[in-house]
Amino acid sequence: MNGFPPLVKEPKPKPQPQGATCLEDWKGWKLKDERKKAMWIPDALWEVNPFDIRSPEADDLRQYMWDLREHYRDRKGLILHGPYGSGKSAIAAMVLMVAAQNKIGGHYRKWIRADRWQKYVIEKTTYLPDCYHEYLVADTARHADWLVIDELIPDSRDSFAIRELESLIRERVENRLFTIITTNASPAEWEERHPSLAAVFPQLGFVKFIDGYNWRTGERT
Repeated sequence: MNGFPPLVKEPKPKPQPQGATCLEDWKGWKLKDERKKAMWIPDALWEVNPFDIRSPEADDLRQYMWDLREHYRDRKGLILHGPYGSGKSAIAAMVLMVAAQNKIGGHYRKWIRADRWQKYVIEKTTYLPDCYHEYLVADTARHADWLVIDELIPDSRDSFAIRELESLIRERVENRLFTIITTNASPAEWEERHPSLAAVFPQLGFVKFIDGYNWRTGERT
């Protein structure tokens, strides 16, 4: 028993033929809220829908989710960069939920905020996915089958948090663990301020620029 609430589909799911895509019958799938909470996906992102993506990259991102089994097999994650409010976090949440709905990879799919990493490490923050087990956030982030690192920013070169995050990301690359990063900074900004970390990004997977529509204001950016 892994302690996580079971995944459900309404109506009862039919076995998927080999090669079936991960967005088939999206509207029929329903993850329990407890499951989303166990992944630490922010409440505001629980109802996002892949077909609401309005970025110029929308078709590519939907295709990415259609082919998520293949990308997980090849450990091709995502680096999503672009302006504040353009939907990067929503897209990351969609990928985690598509993975959970389709039971791709292992059971451990987690979401962390990069700006809270120092707190996670120093204060030994725990996940509470059920009433029987506690998991240190820092340890879980290192070993989770899927991990979203949300709102990564190019802090000062001497920042404890950015050095620890770089160590985390490098460890996940070495262990071939699926990782998604969202950031407001462009690859060029990362290259200028943190070249050693920027050099790791291409090893994580695809780099995508998210722009064109502000999900918070409903206006084009």
